[in-house]
Amino acid sequence: MITSRALLLAAAALFLANAPTARAASPQAAPAPGATQEDARLTAWLDQEYDHYLDLSPMARTEAGDKKDYDKFDDTSEAGLAAKVAFRRNSVAQMKAKFDRAQLSDDAHRVRQRGSPR
Repeated sequence: MITSRALLLAAAALFLANAPTARAASPQAAPAPGATQEDARLTAWLDQEYDHYLDLSPMARTEAGDKKDYDKFDDTSEAGLAAKVAFRRNSVAQMKAKFDRAQLSDDAHRVRQRGSPR
């Protein structure tokens, strides 16, 4: 079974797949060696999206070790599944609109290399 975190990482990998190889230097100070402000923004956003996904999937939340919705099951109705698909589509659209791939560090681009079967 594919975990929800793996799905979000796959979405990030798809986002990075067509990134240009030359990246502009970030004018702001990097929060960590080699990381850019865009990396930090993307990481924070992915964490937030993962939390939102867990709100849609109590079973994924339990699998992740969080017992908040330990007594609940996922909504496997047509409407529940449609809500998950809509969330994922919206999430990918937001990621494409909010982040500049050219501003991501080489480390962020390596996620694609680790996550793709190239």
